[in-house]
Order: sequence, then structure tokens, then C-alpha cells
Amino acid sequence: ADVDKAVEGAQTAFDIESPWRKLDPLSFSQHKSICRKWKHLTMLIALKPTEQTPLSALYCAALIKETGSPPDVVNIILGDGPECGYAISVHVHIDKVACSGSVEKTQEAATKSNLKCVTLELGQLSNNQIDSNTEQGSQINDSQFQ
Repeated sequence: ADVDKAVEGAQTAFDIESPWRKLDPLSFSQHKSICRKWKHLTMLIALKPTEQTPLSALYCAALIKETGSPPDVVNIILGDGPECGYAISVHVHIDKVACSGSVEKTQEAATKSNLKCVTLELGQLSNNQIDSNTEQGSQINDSQFQ
């Protein structure tokens, strides 16, 4: 896993001269100015897919590249889950980690994460849709951290 290379690409995109660095909270009140700046913003993604199904992430990255996306905007990090996950969670230049695995793995990442923001994403197997026909008490109890 080349986490350092992905982080280096992200840092290059966010250098001092980039439009992202020129944004400040006050500029949000200046509508025309912010609209011009948003056109130049890039989103940086470092994705670590599960080791069982890396090809779909690589295919998506190839499609993104075909659209003319700048280099190093989307980075795919391949490798073993625990090894890569640890490297990502302790890397000092990664500011946020979103996990889609188990609650236990997310808590483990948060404890090793040098105070970065760690969130647990609700995936297809762990999300809850609660409506008027659902017994809400059991759904809420099942959704909370153990």
C-alpha cells in the first residue's frame, strides 16, 4: 500500500497557490466570488477498497481518468485491510477517515488515529429504514454501538 504517495498527491493539489487554500469563511458571504472559486475546486479521494473486490474501484478510477480528471485527485490504495487500514489511520497528513466496516474496526481506527476525525458509514447491511410500521424501540437499540 502506497499511502504516502496518495497523501503526497493530495498535498500537491492543496498547495498554497491552489484555489482551495484561497477560500476562507468570509468568502462564503460573497456569492459571486465563491461561485467563481468553486469551479476550480477539486475533491481529493483516497479509496481503500476491500481486498476481495478491488477491480470495481480500479474500473471506477479508470472511468474518472477518462473524463479528464487531474492526476492524483482519485487515488486507489490496494492491500490487506488491517495493514492498509492501520497505515491510513495513523498517517499524520490524512485528516479524516470514513470506515464502512464493523463497529469494532471503526473504534479501533479511532483509537489509533492521532486525533483525526473518524466516522462510521452506514452500508447496505447496517443501515436502518424506520417508518410507521416498524417497531422503533428494537430498531434503535440494534443501531447503537455495543
